[in-house]
Amino acid sequence: MNHLKKDSQVKKNILLGVSILLLSIGLFFHFFIRVIPDYSIESGRRYVLINEYHKYKSGYCLKSGLVLNIEHKIKKGIIDYINKRNKADGIVRQDVCEEVGLKYCGYGEHDISIGTYASGAMSHNNWMTLVSNITPHEHELDAYKVYFFNDLNSKSIAPENYLYVNLKNLQAGFNIPIIRYSGLLSYELFFNDSFKIIPNEMKLKINTITLSEHFKWINNSMPKYKANIKNKALNYKDKIKTNTGGVTYAIDECGNVNFNIKEYIQQKEDYILNK
Repeated sequence: MNHLKKDSQVKKNILLGVSILLLSIGLFFHFFIRVIPDYSIESGRRYVLINEYHKYKSGYCLKSGLVLNIEHKIKKGIIDYINKRNKADGIVRQDVCEEVGLKYCGYGEHDISIGTYASGAMSHNNWMTLVSNITPHEHELDAYKVYFFNDLNSKSIAPENYLYVNLKNLQAGFNIPIIRYSGLLSYELFFNDSFKIIPNEMKLKINTITLSEHFKWINNSMPKYKANIKNKALNYKDKIKTNTGGVTYAIDECGNVNFNIKEYIQQKEDYILNK
């Protein structure tokens, strides 16, 4: 009987000890630990001590120990977004090509690296005229590839060298049109106003034009194509003017955007493979 009482007391002591430990951990987290955004990691958040939390809230990037001004954060955020998109689209292309083969990847898909390009012939003033007057290539499924890289001689560029930020108008982008090849016969155009700055929330709203009309070009398809490009240009200008549409991403104090690569890959692959 005494043995049973002793075992019972031991269990009570263990439970009491565990309870005290958990309470201590809870109190420690409550009084000394805080959560801050960190979009450089998949979870998008990081636990820090309370003094680091207050330092972050005052504008410091904890990793560098520096306070980045708004323009610097915007520029870093734009490049981080493009780098993450390129990485994610590269994974999507690899997965989709392995899954469906020639449907998307049998037309010189891997001749072009996913990334950013520009043409000396294309400007913010003439891009719509150029893209609208694309030369038909009857036997070429991806006419954009021939047009951008052969006809317009587009070259790979480092987008950070062409960044443009206008804090007065709260707009950002590039001082020349940027062509981003996102893989699987799809192209994305960025301009000098593609990024709307939301400074009080430290966010970017992104609007671009996607080109992905993939049919064999024949003469009677050109009027429809030209009208489609014109509509895309008008819709883009309307979204910029009215500050509507687009996708919004937050920026942390180190200039990282909350673009979740894993979620993007899942959503895009589901859409492509199930349509």
